[in-house]
Amino acid sequence: AAMNGRVGQDNEILGSYFDVAIPIRGDGGETRFIVGVLDDKSELQELNWNLFTILIRAMLFGLVVAIFLSFLLSKTITNPVEKLTDQAARIAAGDFSTPAAIQSNDEIGILSQTFDEMSVQLENTLRQVGEERNKLDTLFQHMADGMVAFDSDGRLLQFNPAAEHMLGRTLGPDQVYSQVFPAVQVRQEDLAQDGRSIEIDFAAGSRFLKVYFAPIRLGAEGQGLMAVLHDNTEQQKLDDSRREFVANVSHELRTPLTNVRGYAETLMMDGDIDRETQLRFLGVISSEADRMTRIVKDLLTLTRLDYNRMEMKMEPMDLAELGTKAAQAMEMEARGRGLTLKCELPGHLPQVYGDPQRIQQVVINILTNAIKYNKPQGSITLRGGADDKTVFLQVEDTGIGVPKEDQARLFERFYRVDKARSRAAGGTGLGLSIVRDTL
Repeated sequence: AAMNGRVGQDNEILGSYFDVAIPIRGDGGETRFIVGVLDDKSELQELNWNLFTILIRAMLFGLVVAIFLSFLLSKTITNPVEKLTDQAARIAAGDFSTPAAIQSNDEIGILSQTFDEMSVQLENTLRQVGEERNKLDTLFQHMADGMVAFDSDGRLLQFNPAAEHMLGRTLGPDQVYSQVFPAVQVRQEDLAQDGRSIEIDFAAGSRFLKVYFAPIRLGAEGQGLMAVLHDNTEQQKLDDSRREFVANVSHELRTPLTNVRGYAETLMMDGDIDRETQLRFLGVISSEADRMTRIVKDLLTLTRLDYNRMEMKMEPMDLAELGTKAAQAMEMEARGRGLTLKCELPGHLPQVYGDPQRIQQVVINILTNAIKYNKPQGSITLRGGADDKTVFLQVEDTGIGVPKEDQARLFERFYRVDKARSRAAGGTGLGLSIVRDTL
């Protein structure tokens, strides 16, 4: 190519050399010389290798820098996320004391601040819920009424001590409805009417209970049953006592009225009765009238005491002097029954504050009982004393006593251990009731 006047070259990329032939022309344009260059590409290959090495080093350095920057960037992102994760785990475990403490203005920082605020709000909410639950638990455990809850399958869920006390048995989570309330059937349709409760009377041993059944919602588990137990025993006893009281009053008044009417009709219908018999009949009528008067008087006293209408004249008084006067007032009656009334009171006792007339009535009532229900040739002793905080009067007698099984009813109105003997002794059955209510 050079001999023909062109630049000739052979430079294959994969070849081991390259050469160039360049023609040099004379003045006439003819080719006078040819310059040829032949090179084995060693410098080029060295240059290429150096360039390749530089590129590889640059790439490795860039890769290392990229990895380092990626690590820093990932830590910048993952560290706040890890802190939030740790805080979420602590919150789940109930620890709200440590905030996330991420200081940044990006989305992670906003999320961290929102998370801390949510944690504070959640802590306050849980504390309030816990306080309310503690209040409810305390109320549930100490309320006077019994509470028993069952799930939809009739298994016992919860109960309080009052329920165990009223039912007279120990309850446990392994028990079911039929064991707690045997023979008490509650129909589902009765409970489904607007969620209203139904009332059932239930006897548990010696107790009379009012049980109120109501449905309770148990979330996804369905509907359970709540039973509220109210002890109606005392109310039942009060109702019985009220009926018995009315019956006793009627009986106590009917007996003297019958006697008065009978003797009065006899006196009116029979004009031939001698003077002695008339006086005896009139004496019975007067005695029965006095008996009715005492009953009515005692009933009025009890009524005033029940409604706090008894006027009390409170003043300092000496119990020794008061007891002495009461013993003197009852001495003739005791002597008339062949009894000995002893007054062993000190000359002086510390003064107390009270109504002397009412306290004297209390002492006289107790002395009267001791006289009426004493044994022949028996004795009654009135004593008194004082210690650091108490001033007291004490009555001791040799009477027939009260059986242990009747002592709990000693202060009930119209209650008598031996009714026949009590009526024969002239008692109304109200004396000790007045004593108790006065004190």
